[in-house]
Amino acid sequence: MIIAIEGIDGAGKTTQVRLLCDVLTKFGVPAHPVKMALFVSSGYKYYRETLLQLKSRHKPLGLGLLSSLVVLQTAHIINEEILPLHDKGEIVVCDRYLIGGLTYLRSLGAPAEAYLALADMAPRADLTVMLRIPLAVSIQRCQERSGLLTGDRLEHLKQIFDEFKDISERVDLAIDGTLPREEITERIVANCGAVQSVYAGLNP
Repeated sequence: MIIAIEGIDGAGKTTQVRLLCDVLTKFGVPAHPVKMALFVSSGYKYYRETLLQLKSRHKPLGLGLLSSLVVLQTAHIINEEILPLHDKGEIVVCDRYLIGGLTYLRSLGAPAEAYLALADMAPRADLTVMLRIPLAVSIQRCQERSGLLTGDRLEHLKQIFDEFKDISERVDLAIDGTLPREEITERIVANCGAVQSVYAGLNP
């Protein structure tokens, strides 16, 4: 089973992945967190400055190469982390899955054909949860974590927010990300039949 937690930066994805895995593990169900950390790979870090330079001098080329790196890193995480657990029938809880990468590419205007082809090959999420928060909340949380957002970073966050608005109606479950975190976890479990019986022990 794959549970995908999606949402804009600051929505609380990492917290919900941790809470859900803690709950399941406490009751004897193997649950494994996987983070789609697309931009911390050695390849991305190594080529980041070159990509930025190419994007400023030849935008289509820079965006095309960026898209390729996103596809390669996504495929690597799926093949090395998700599929081995999925094939054993264990629960994988993803901090972002396929929607996150696609949203990022579209927010930049980068080509997404190869990414969509990869998404067609990848195992489908059994439950996709979108944590929705207002843009102002996202900005506030990001600034508390990483400092003041200005210029291109702020504009890009706004573009990602707009992309997520278009997608949020097509997920299995959309939840207000400003709710108390324990309530969010309960709502996720209540919509995932395979783990309800396990979680029921918290509220006998």
